[in-house]
Amino acid sequence: MIEGADARRALMSGIVKAANILSPTLGPAPRLVLIDNGEENPLILDDGVNISKHITADDPYEMLGVKIMRMVAHEAQKASGDGTTTASVVAKNLILGLFDELEQGKHPVLLSEELDGAWESFKQYLSDCSRPANEDDLLEVARSCTNYDEDSSQAVFKAFSKVGSDGVVMVHQ
Repeated sequence: MIEGADARRALMSGIVKAANILSPTLGPAPRLVLIDNGEENPLILDDGVNISKHITADDPYEMLGVKIMRMVAHEAQKASGDGTTTASVVAKNLILGLFDELEQGKHPVLLSEELDGAWESFKQYLSDCSRPANEDDLLEVARSCTNYDEDSSQAVFKAFSKVGSDGVVMVHQ
């Protein structure tokens, strides 16, 4: 059993490993990740939540870090249906920063309080910057989620238009 700084280093190793594997899939034109899953044909994926399910580590403490990143990707998928890679990259950097603060002797409770305050400020900032989506925004989202296939984009855009701002559109490939 390890603890303290050694445990944090092993945990962080798994977090960084997972984030590095996921990060090429960031954005509207993601790169593909090729996974040998032991089957005859490898998996070719471009979404963080599914890729995260296949990341492993031999060290059990490092594997905990990988599992944290799986949880981040899953929660992002569940909450918004997208943004799994973005959430993973942000989580990695946030955790790195928090671990650095712990290494410098900052008390975990104080860190938690500061994080809560920063979260509230961030939510207010997003609220202040937000605006309703217009048709051009919806079309760009449709293009992004269909990898810029114009026929598919138009179909998704029409679905967005039908369900309205509170509706949900799911695209299955």
